[in-house]
Amino acid sequence: MNRDLSFNRRAVAGRREYVRNFSVAHSGDTEFQGFLKCKLVHHPNYSTIVPDLIFLEVASKLLWIQPLFFLASHVGFDEETGAGLLIVDVAHGARVQVRFSSDAVRTHLTDGSLLYACTVHGVPYLPSLATGEARLLGNAPQIRLFHHTSASAKRDIRKSGYFWTSSWNIKGTEKLVNIAYLYLTPLDEISEEADLLQIAMASNEKIGYQVDQNQGPEPDLILKVYRGSTRKRRHVLAGWVSCDQISPAPIYRHTPTDGAVYYEVVSPFICRMGAHPDSKISIVDHVFIADAPKQLDYVVVGDATSVEGLAAPYTEENTTHIWKIVRTAPNDDFVSYWRDHANTPEFAGISVELAQVVAAS
Repeated sequence: MNRDLSFNRRAVAGRREYVRNFSVAHSGDTEFQGFLKCKLVHHPNYSTIVPDLIFLEVASKLLWIQPLFFLASHVGFDEETGAGLLIVDVAHGARVQVRFSSDAVRTHLTDGSLLYACTVHGVPYLPSLATGEARLLGNAPQIRLFHHTSASAKRDIRKSGYFWTSSWNIKGTEKLVNIAYLYLTPLDEISEEADLLQIAMASNEKIGYQVDQNQGPEPDLILKVYRGSTRKRRHVLAGWVSCDQISPAPIYRHTPTDGAVYYEVVSPFICRMGAHPDSKISIVDHVFIADAPKQLDYVVVGDATSVEGLAAPYTEENTTHIWKIVRTAPNDDFVSYWRDHANTPEFAGISVELAQVVAAS
């Protein structure tokens, strides 16, 4: 069995298999310097800090790591500053501790996230688990992503110098009215059925999901998704994308009876550039830039103990399972904001625009 470290998969009997659950978390004490892109979010009953991306400075390179699972954030204060701790599982069950402080903010990004300088403690081989390449332009992080398409579509895109955004929702079965996306992925090729499932497609249009309580083989939800084919995704366009133009990944909230609540990033290898409907994504010097960028200020968080919650990430236009994103003032940060607004109900006071679908005829 061979492991593909970057994309949390392994080769089994000649086929790719993505690792769904980690039986053991592998921890370590090796310290790395890097950056954390994160958001502060509110639920009616709690708040937490969500890790969007982790960056590692390794020699002269900047690498990025996709979080897969994480625990509720830890925040502490002293007289002068505050500090935060995130415990995150990345590819192949490597567990990292990300530490940051209120005086280490590098920049406020346009999607409401903050970029902190941080330390990352984990296994010594953590850089080999990096999802891809990254870079900083000023204090704005960019990551390298891929768009998989047909030969003719690739030719047309390169000739025109832009992509048209898509109105299809994340599972590719309904059209959105008030936002559109360019769908990208860090996966460098889509060549097997297992790859299609990672981008919410399937050759038979079906993906199965189980609630937390289900320990058997049968799914509790069979979701209809876009009927995809690897044959139409053999040609690749690569480009750099500003991280604040990527829409939030949906989340599952797991509440095991024998352990702590934890969170799972749903479809972590789908990256959506949000934009206004019928707009373009221009390609300028190998950078993908939305001509009319748009973000919706919430994160879908499905309760993984219910079928409705399992469906929530893929029906974001018809769900109440959401976190609302907090936008802090330019001179503030999430740790200080948490201290200054402790034990105050804020969810109801944040107005968000929800995704809308084309009404059924």
